[in-house]
Amino acid sequence: PEVQWSGAPSETRSFALTIWDPDAPVHGGWWHWVFFNLPASTMSLAAGAGSTNPGAAPGGSVEGTTSFGKPGYGGPCPPVGSGAHHYIFTLYALDEARIPGASAKTTGPALKLLVAKHILGQATRIGRFGRP
Repeated sequence: PEVQWSGAPSETRSFALTIWDPDAPVHGGWWHWVFFNLPASTMSLAAGAGSTNPGAAPGGSVEGTTSFGKPGYGGPCPPVGSGAHHYIFTLYALDEARIPGASAKTTGPALKLLVAKHILGQATRIGRFGRP
């Protein structure tokens, strides 16, 4: 998806973005996107940025491993009849340019632990999607 933001703390050295579905019928929910080491100068991501269009990803950024078992954004696709799911977009403004210990193998839960002591601010948006 296309994502835009503004108003980050002046001390921001990088951003991390996650998209998580807590309603997925698996323990811990479903991680749709794990994106980090986004340079502090980044204020948006174009639709398709990341592994589906590497040229649109900010230089130095890294996509971690989603619940799909690979990097990259995986769109919403809740099981038929499971009702509308919440898709929680969380953007973290961080005090580190590169997250220590994070790599392309980093999962959503692991990233949350790695950034916990580096968060200067965060913003959350929630979308809903369901299939009858």
